[in-house]
Amino acid sequence: MSDMDYEHIIEQLEQISSDIDKIKEVIIGKMNNDHPGLLERIRRMEEWVDVRKRFEWLLLTSIVVEIVGLVFIAVKVAILP
Repeated sequence: MSDMDYEHIIEQLEQISSDIDKIKEVIIGKMNNDHPGLLERIRRMEEWVDVRKRFEWLLLTSIVVEIVGLVFIAVKVAILP
């Protein structure tokens, strides 16, 4: 192999290394510029889903309590004129 072939191989390896760094940056994110990567975005979405589930349960619970209270008042008014 000639020197030209080795130089070409080295250039290709450097390009592959650069591409791997870009993929890593997309997955993990940049630490110095605070750009979240895919992993951080997935973690944030999972956290948001948990918060939303808790909110929905609180909302549903408050609606059920309100309905039970209204039914109790309606029954009390109907029984005791």
